[in-house]
Amino acid sequence: MAERGLIVDLQSCTGCHACEVACKQEHRYRVDQWGIKVAQIGPYHGRGDRWTWTFVPTPTDLCNLCRHLTVKGQAPSCVHHCPTKCIEVVEGPEAVADAVRLVSGSDRWVFFNK
Repeated sequence: MAERGLIVDLQSCTGCHACEVACKQEHRYRVDQWGIKVAQIGPYHGRGDRWTWTFVPTPTDLCNLCRHLTVKGQAPSCVHHCPTKCIEVVEGPEAVADAVRLVSGSDRWVFFNK
C-alpha cells in the first residue's frame, strides 16, 4: 500500500483554484502545466430549482506532494493555501489505511495515492 496520499473533502471545496495557483507558483510550472488541477463536475440540475457543482482538486503526474516542503515538516503548497482546508496529506501506512477506509463508499471524500 502507498505510504503517502492526498485526501480531499469534496463537500468543502469551493472551486477557488487557490491550490492550482499556489502549486504553479511553488514549482514555476508553465501555463500549460499543473501539479494539481481542479476539475468541475456540473452544473447539473438538483432538486427543485437547485443547481449543483462539484469541484475535485486532482493531483497530476507532476505532483510529488511538495516533497521539498514535507521533508522539513511543512505542508504542501496546495494544502497550505487552501482557504477551506479541504485538502490534507496523509503519510505512513496506518494513516493511508485510515484514509482509504474513510473514503470507501463515501461520496464526500476522495483519496489519491502518490
